[in-house]
Parts: sequence; C-alpha cells; structure tokens
Amino acid sequence: MKLMNVVSAIASKIASSSGISSWCTENNYTQLKVFVGLNGKNPPTENDCPYAIIYPSLWTEGEREGEWSWIVVVAWSVYNTSSASSGGMVTLTGLRHTDDLGELLWACVKEACLGLGFPASRADYDIEAYEFFPQFPGRMSVVLRVPKVLI
Repeated sequence: MKLMNVVSAIASKIASSSGISSWCTENNYTQLKVFVGLNGKNPPTENDCPYAIIYPSLWTEGEREGEWSWIVVVAWSVYNTSSASSGGMVTLTGLRHTDDLGELLWACVKEACLGLGFPASRADYDIEAYEFFPQFPGRMSVVLRVPKVLI
C-alpha cells in the first residue's frame, strides 16, 4: 500500500463527512476546506478557516521489520475571536471548537483506516492554544502499523 493511498482515503472521508459539514453550519463557519499536501511558501491563512490539511509523513518497511508503518499528518485550524464567560471563568470559543473539530476529524481518520483494512494504531494529537490567536490550529500524527504477514 502506498503512503498516498492512506492520505487519499483520509482526505476523501473528511471531505465527504456530513458530521463535519453539520458542525460547520451549527457553529457559523463556512464549510471545511480540505487540502491534500501543504505549500509551505503559500500555506492556508485565517481566511481559509476552517480547514484541514492531510499530508504524508513517513513509511517504514524492511526485510527485518516485523511490521510496516505508515504515518500521515492531519492538521486543522479554526478562526474565532469570541469567548464565553461563566462563573468567573473565560473560555476561548476557538479553543473549544478546535478540539471539537479535531474529534470529528479523528472519527473520519479511524473510519478511513478501517476502510483500508487496517485500524489506526495510534494518534498523537495536540492543539496550539495561544500562539496563533485568534486562529487555533491542531495537529495529529496518525500511525498505521501492519504486521508484515498481513500484506
């Protein structure tokens, strides 16, 4: 299986997600833009939000390897300047929305990987909570590990 097959499956699942589409509408965002690959000289901006970027990261194989691994990165961002106050606590709405969108993306990733015949083995998930305010980017590195005997 090629690394771009994994990327394409994930991107297709995200682009066709009715759950993400509904979430965007419910939260007054435009529909999610999905980018396959990243142009580092002209990356998406706050005007593209909300967006998701899916790109290949790493493929590991070898005769002495007991398993093969594919790593794909899913990055996303929302733009939101609002906050909510309750009981002396102020919560940035964009931070909550980034986590909500990240969970929806993770559900799509798991479904796409199962569609390829292998579950997502692991994801490392993080959110930039302050550095890019009022844009809130998130990122997950998704790992598929497949025992060599299954390929």
